[in-house]
Amino acid sequence: MKRIVWDWNGTLLNDVNLCFECINRLLVSKNLDPLIDLAAYRDIFEFPIQNYYQKAGFNFDKTPYEVLAGEYMKDYQEKSYAIPTVW
Repeated sequence: MKRIVWDWNGTLLNDVNLCFECINRLLVSKNLDPLIDLAAYRDIFEFPIQNYYQKAGFNFDKTPYEVLAGEYMKDYQEKSYAIPTVW
């Protein structure tokens, strides 16, 4: 592999709605309030992702970050194939 392309919510794959839906499904599955809209999602999103998850309301003492991230990625990957590419 010579190159890695990193895309964040819309450059090559417009997945911002899917990311928003996935985080909300994860929040609800842990009995937490979902984010109210994309503005709220964008307002708290940051790197490292652990900080974003904490801002969303997750408590890593209740559910470790690695478990949450795995659940999120499973949901995201299953649904990501249906997203059309931008280019």
